[in-house]
This record gives sequence, C-alpha cells and structure tokens, in this order.
Amino acid sequence: MFSSTVAKLSSSTYPSAVKTLGLIGGIGPESTIEYYRLIVNAYRERNPKRAYPLIIVNSINLQQYLDWINANEMEKFAAGLVESIQVLQRAGADFGALCSNTPHIVFDELQRRSHLPLISIIEQLVNECSSLGLRRLDCLALASRCRVTSIPRSSRARELN
Repeated sequence: MFSSTVAKLSSSTYPSAVKTLGLIGGIGPESTIEYYRLIVNAYRERNPKRAYPLIIVNSINLQQYLDWINANEMEKFAAGLVESIQVLQRAGADFGALCSNTPHIVFDELQRRSHLPLISIIEQLVNECSSLGLRRLDCLALASRCRVTSIPRSSRARELN
C-alpha cells in the first residue's frame, strides 16, 4: 500500500517529470532496507521501461534520536527530523517519507515545519484499513516508544473509531 503510493507519485509519463523521493532512514535500518526494496519493486511493476525510481536516503544517527525519545525531549526529536528533511530537500527530493513508525509521533509537527511534502505511513495504513472495512486496530510497539506518547491521531485515524 505505502510502496505503491510512493511508486505512483514517483512515476510519470515523461522522464523529465519523474519525482525524486527522499527517505529519512536509519531510524530502523532494517525497515529502511525493506521500504527501499518495496518501493523499487512497486515502481518497477508500474514502470517496466524504467528500471528504478529516483530515491535519496538520509540515514540519521539512530542513537541520538533514541536518546531524545528516552529523555522525552520531543522538541529536539522533531527539530532533528526537520533538519534531516531539509537535507533531503536541498539534495533534490520532491517529496519525502519516514522509514519507521516512531517519527510519526511528531509527524504533524514535521509536516507543519517542512516545505517538503511528506507521506505518512500511518495515513496510508488508515486508508488501507478503511478500504478493507476495518474499524478497530491494535498496535504492537516497543515499550520505549509507548512510554513517550501514542502516535497523534489524525482526523483520518479518528474515523476508524
């Protein structure tokens, strides 16, 4: 679902109009690899003549972000992510995504402070669940992430309840 949305946004009929995706990675290196793989596969299915999408990955210092979360320094956490998003924008990304659930704790703040359009994996999940008629979801997460706060509930997420 997320990868096909990104593939759709990345593709175009004309090569000069192809969009460049910027990924904030390193938050969960395994998830960064998985996102990259899924996005490439979805893009290649949609665009058989173009081998790969244009992707820029900014791999951040995971430990610094975990330290901010564990210290409940959410402003520093958000500010660091905003800086990372700005790096992607300066590198030429047309839109961005975060390769982990954890940064979505501050997604609304990131979207507000960033000039780079961002895709929320949480919003994509809500859209998919809604299309499947699901109304109640449970979330499995690491205890350290649950201590801070739950992921802010967007207006779309509230529709499921």
